[in-house]
Amino acid sequence: MFTDFAARWGMRVRYRCAHTPSGNGIAERCHRSVKVIAARKNCSIPEAVYLYNVTPRDDCTALSAPVGAVYKYTVRVRGVDRPSEGDRLEDAPYSVGDRVWVRPPGARCNSKYEEGSVTGVVSSQAVEVDGTPRHVRDLRHRTPASEALEERPQTGEWGYRPTLWFPTRQSTQPNHPRDGSMDVSSTLRRSTRVRRARPLRCCDSRESGGSVR
Repeated sequence: MFTDFAARWGMRVRYRCAHTPSGNGIAERCHRSVKVIAARKNCSIPEAVYLYNVTPRDDCTALSAPVGAVYKYTVRVRGVDRPSEGDRLEDAPYSVGDRVWVRPPGARCNSKYEEGSVTGVVSSQAVEVDGTPRHVRDLRHRTPASEALEERPQTGEWGYRPTLWFPTRQSTQPNHPRDGSMDVSSTLRRSTRVRRARPLRCCDSRESGGSVR
C-alpha cells in the first residue's frame, strides 16, 4: 500500500542496507525515543508519537517542536486540548470605524472603488464592511486627501475641471526703435587685421634658386 502511495505521488523509496541498522540512524533514533516515552508514561504508541511531535526541543517555545516546522498552526487533540478563544486581532490591518475604499467584484484597472466603513473585524485577513465580510486585499484606507479630491465640483461629462499652469517666458530680444535707427556702437564690425600667409622656407628657397641643406 505504501509503495502504491509513493508511486502515485512520484516519491522515490530508498531502502537501507540489510542487517545494517546504522544506515537508517535517524529513523531508528526516533523509534527508540517513542518506545522510551511509551515505557515511562505507560501510554499507547500513538500517544507517545503525539508527545514526541509536540514537545518543544528547547522546552520553551512551541515553534521548536517537530510539528512546528510542518504546520503553521498549533496542533491540538480533540477532547484533550482546549480550543482557542478566538483569532488574534492585534495583527489586523483595519479596526472598527475605519473608512475604506472597497473594490467592486470583477473590477478592472479603470473601475471606481466604492466607499465603505469597517463595522467588524473577523480575523487578520477578513473584516466586515457595512455588515459584509470582505478580504483585506480588496480594501484600501481612505485618506483625507482622497476624500477632498472626491468632493471637488465636477464640470461636464469628463469629470473635474482641470487646472493648467503654463510657464511664462520673458522676451530676450532687445527692444529696437521702430524708425529703423540703430546705435552705431552696437553694430557688428569686421576686423581690420590683415591676415598674412605663413612663409614656407623650403618652397621659398627653391623658388629663389638657393639650396637647402
